[in-house]
Amino acid sequence: MASFKQIIAGLLSSLAAATAPAYTVTDGKVTLTSEEFYTESSETRVDFNNMNGESIILWAQYLGPTDATAILASGATKEQIGVKLRNSNTCNVLYVMRQFKPISSVSIMYKQNPGMTTHAQCGDKGYVFIKDISVPAVPVGTNFTLAAKFVSNTLFVFLDGKEIWKGYVPFTNVGISGFRSDNTKVRFKAVGG
Repeated sequence: MASFKQIIAGLLSSLAAATAPAYTVTDGKVTLTSEEFYTESSETRVDFNNMNGESIILWAQYLGPTDATAILASGATKEQIGVKLRNSNTCNVLYVMRQFKPISSVSIMYKQNPGMTTHAQCGDKGYVFIKDISVPAVPVGTNFTLAAKFVSNTLFVFLDGKEIWKGYVPFTNVGISGFRSDNTKVRFKAVGG
């Protein structure tokens, strides 16, 4: 039987030939060029309608900050991109975010607000922070991969094919996978379950 690392390696190789998944843009604007998405919106949210929410591999090219700056509901300003898992709506979702500024890290958190489905209902409430992992800063133009996969309620997180964290996450929501960016220009594509 293949190990989890072998499965990730196989998925990474399939990413190169991946076609764009079925998607819905819920915030911001994306352009699909060839097989890649591109955004320069200060806030971008994309749902991948045919991914089951248990795993995703994101290839991205970091292109620097957006021209306009969006302030998060918490009042913070971050330059970041990442993936969504078990995403049923904006109030109930798990994020794995590659943050560029103000610090260079990968942050894992989920947002849980039972019975709420819209940003007007939940705002920035319901966040549970799991882990911040310090990673080296990267210059504009850098390509990288970010992968996350649930096995039961254990979450595995990989950056550039290397496992950087695994642990139990008590978030049992059922939903799809997706993409999020804040204040970051980026080219990206994704594959998942």
